[in-house]
Amino acid sequence: MGAGFGGGASSAAAGGGGVQRTTDFLEKATWGLAVAFFTLSLLSNVFLSGGATDGPSTDDIDNVLEE
Repeated sequence: MGAGFGGGASSAAAGGGGVQRTTDFLEKATWGLAVAFFTLSLLSNVFLSGGATDGPSTDDIDNVLEE
């Protein structure tokens, strides 16, 4: 079945583990991106959490309604 995909055991041995190196790279890249995403999520939550509560107070709304 391996010959149907362009090689057999002999080509895999001659390749020097290119597939293994690609797999290692993809695994490291995936873990790196996952850690970066998690870190950025935490940092954005810390720095942007106060932005949602900085709206007008109820006193401000009452003053506008009285005018």
